[in-house]
Amino acid sequence: KQIEFTEDLQIRLEKAELEIFNRTYEIRQTSKKLQSVSESLRRKELQLQEAQRRENFGSWTWDIGSNRRQWSEEMFRIFGIQPNHKGIVPEPEFVWNFIHKDDRDFVRKAIDEAINEGKQYNIEYRIIRSDGSERVVHAVGDLYFASDGKPSEMMGTLHDVTERKKIVDSLLESENQFRGLLETAYDPILIVDEKGSIEYANRQTKAWLGYEPEELIGKPIEILIPDRFSKSHIDKRAEYMKRPVSRPMGRNLELSAKRKDGNEFPVEISLSPFQTSRGNLVTDFMRDMTDQKSAENQQKFLNDTSRILSETISYQERIRRITNFVVPTLADWCTVYIYEKEKLTLRASAQAE
Repeated sequence: KQIEFTEDLQIRLEKAELEIFNRTYEIRQTSKKLQSVSESLRRKELQLQEAQRRENFGSWTWDIGSNRRQWSEEMFRIFGIQPNHKGIVPEPEFVWNFIHKDDRDFVRKAIDEAINEGKQYNIEYRIIRSDGSERVVHAVGDLYFASDGKPSEMMGTLHDVTERKKIVDSLLESENQFRGLLETAYDPILIVDEKGSIEYANRQTKAWLGYEPEELIGKPIEILIPDRFSKSHIDKRAEYMKRPVSRPMGRNLELSAKRKDGNEFPVEISLSPFQTSRGNLVTDFMRDMTDQKSAENQQKFLNDTSRILSETISYQERIRRITNFVVPTLADWCTVYIYEKEKLTLRASAQAE
């Protein structure tokens, strides 16, 4: 019996040792996996920190119940503060001291609305860094809820967009100056996109074309082209947009524009393309040529009349030719009466077809 007890005890000890070995092996394997995961997380954390540093944005969390905030290293750098190893913000009011005093109410309102309405907040505001410099930041925060449905935590990012804001403001200022220059022009000026849609019209379109600028926005440029030319203009416009260059429109052609009331008048148009992020746009400079055309026609009439009067032809033939020059150059119809022998005698007449 003693021998049997000893052998049974030996077997149990061997099983226990094997179980301990297996458990120890499993613990070591688990430990290695945890260490590998920990190293992977650490690498990702470093990569995230590097990405935040390059892109100048930080991440943050806010425990609403305890009013405790935690920042990434880049958050501290954005505010011009030396990062601490835990990323914990010392005091709740610490954050507000860095927000521009004129923006604090706006930021508080945005956060309160996000919490009360259970939505994301997405705002831009100004901060004053520790060195006194002013920066513009873009903040995004997402709300998380506890099991009872109440907001428990907010997490988000903060992006320093100061340089981007300067660029945007500069572009807006340049655009406003450009538009201001266009508005002071005497002639109608339009900006048209690649599809022929009007994107901008200055206020002179009212005086010369009968359209308020707002009426033309989004309309095809063909709205200003006489109906008999509108179809062919679409093809010519598409061809021009393949290789847009600055040049007069319709070289050696007499161009006409159509007013809102349907009346036409002679115009001279210059095209000037420019590149934008949305593609090519073309500025159309339009000039009313009515007075110039009238002066040209009158001068042509005088030249032709002088030539006829100098020719050795009959008196009656001279009157007939001059009458035909009047129509349609200067008038739609013309009748010539000669007072002779104490009475008016019809010598010639002509009218436009």
